[in-house]
Amino acid sequence: MHGKAIKVVEETHTQRETIRLDGTVVVPVQPPIPTNQQQDLAQQRRTRRKALYQQVWDLHTIGWSAPAIAKLVGIGRTTVFRAPENSDIS
Repeated sequence: MHGKAIKVVEETHTQRETIRLDGTVVVPVQPPIPTNQQQDLAQQRRTRRKALYQQVWDLHTIGWSAPAIAKLVGIGRTTVFRAPENSDIS
């Protein structure tokens, strides 16, 4: 909700010129703005992660073991163990 405002403040703070001890001036360069295609790909990856996360918890809820979930879903056992319940996966 406030993400855009926080980003503007952060960008403002990082835009300052810095003068090094040797007298050279360092000017920060803004990272490139993601293209629509990059944003779409990021959203697709997030959607896949959330679906995988939900599948892991659904299997956990019905009593599957972590090793069985890991094998079925195709992820490592430690990844299954690390997924905190009710977390907002990003």
